[in-house]
Amino acid sequence: MPTIDPHGGVLQDLSVTGSAADALRDEARRLPTLVVSERELSDVELLAIGALSPLTGFQGEADYHSILETMHLADGPAWTIPVTLSVDDGAAHRLGGADAVALLRAEGEEPLAVLRITELFNRDRQKEAQAVFGTEDLAHPGVKALHDAGDRCVAGRLEVLALPPHDDFLNYRLMPAETRAEFDRRGWRTVVG
Repeated sequence: MPTIDPHGGVLQDLSVTGSAADALRDEARRLPTLVVSERELSDVELLAIGALSPLTGFQGEADYHSILETMHLADGPAWTIPVTLSVDDGAAHRLGGADAVALLRAEGEEPLAVLRITELFNRDRQKEAQAVFGTEDLAHPGVKALHDAGDRCVAGRLEVLALPPHDDFLNYRLMPAETRAEFDRRGWRTVVG
């Protein structure tokens, strides 16, 4: 019996390779840039490898509010925490009419990904804190992180050029497709993740 379907039905892979990656790198060098936080860098990686399937990028306002109100994506699948890319007002202004932005780990580094911008929207911190953390108390680390994030969110589809480098737990860093293949190889039928 094959492994069950991925959440949402499709295991996403947002990596761009070969000549398409070369063209995307050239384009990314001409785009506005945005340095992402450590948390959002993790989200870029999880989105890229399909660990957040069926998502193909940072969520827009319809999904954001649907998750906070119903714990589901706007098109139905269960989802409990918004996956957003925060920007402050200055960055939102810089992105203004841009169709895409290059995402960086740090200023001066090569782009990790390009985000095809579909919208910018205002974050509702009070609603998000209550829905996700069940509190608005700034002593809660998640609520504090939410309040330290930008007031706006930028949404769109990701095209990923490179994953953040890692030097720990290398033997255990499997892509979702690799884990699914390993489950099949071992004959595992019950997996919790």
